[in-house]
Amino acid sequence: MSSIREIVIRQFKGKGKGKTALKHLTAINTMKHAFMVNPTTQVLNCDSKYLWLTKSVLLEGMPQVYDKESAEATVNRLSSHLHKSILHNKQYQIDPKQRSKAEFFAQGLLQDILRIFWSLNPLDQHPYMTKASLAYRPSVAAYWTRGNEIFQIEDHPSYVLRCKYPLGKFAEPMKDEINPTSYLPVGDLGLFKRQIHLINFPGYKIGNPLPYIHTQIIIDRKSCTREQTIARGVMSAFAQLVSHAMHKDYKLGQALEHPLCCQSIITNGQQFTFMCYQLNTLNTNPSWKGLVNMAWASDSMNLFYDNSDEGISINDECLQYISQFLINKPVPFKKLKKSVASPEIAVE
Repeated sequence: MSSIREIVIRQFKGKGKGKTALKHLTAINTMKHAFMVNPTTQVLNCDSKYLWLTKSVLLEGMPQVYDKESAEATVNRLSSHLHKSILHNKQYQIDPKQRSKAEFFAQGLLQDILRIFWSLNPLDQHPYMTKASLAYRPSVAAYWTRGNEIFQIEDHPSYVLRCKYPLGKFAEPMKDEINPTSYLPVGDLGLFKRQIHLINFPGYKIGNPLPYIHTQIIIDRKSCTREQTIARGVMSAFAQLVSHAMHKDYKLGQALEHPLCCQSIITNGQQFTFMCYQLNTLNTNPSWKGLVNMAWASDSMNLFYDNSDEGISINDECLQYISQFLINKPVPFKKLKKSVASPEIAVE
């Protein structure tokens, strides 16, 4: 039986292809100087910089995979109960206007949304809900290379919904030319090197029967602009999918045979932003050519409006996005088709 050391060395060496295997890592528990990436950032133009860091492109609109008609029934079920939930949380939870304590309000509201959704939707129409798990603030860690430097990220999303099968791809993988401008980790990204043990952990342990991420919900009170919100969503989804891919024996420098997808809901309790991310490749070098990862983001919108005279009014558009995300069905493996035709190495 191979030792853990031999397994790790074989994973990092790949198949002997020096161009695609990560040359830096050759032994278990190797300490390296790596740039620590914070999921939240306030640097200027942080969205474009984090897109470059993850070799991603932000596409217009949202993926054309959601059926608005099927979400109408879910919206109608949620609307009346959600109105009562908002009133209850505003009455008994911390005032959302108090920025430092508003996370308690957001947590109570999101828990009610998930509880109402699971209680009112018929399971025969959404069978994946019978075999799904919800994790609270799981630890997620991933590392990758960009511009011949090593980067490490550790994240703790508020809620992560996992299921047995992965989500279907949002779009066909594409090749694009990322902005050839390279960013300096220290001067442009505000990152600093630390000597650390490189960690890759997808937020669940080996043998978990529900390993695939469906939707992650991030309570974010630090992102004040749309640029910061997009950067937060891109980096968190990238960390989730990269850690999962490497946990499933995908190797740095390879293209994925089946793209991995993730839905993200970023909120401060009242304002919501919905994002989709599709990981197509772990080959983040060369710096700007080849297969790229893809991201989509909606406009920021309020879930409800608090009118002192008329009371609380719910935004149906925001509620429809929530419904579309939660009823999006995973795709069993037998229905997945090979979707990457790339000169990069694909995982067997």
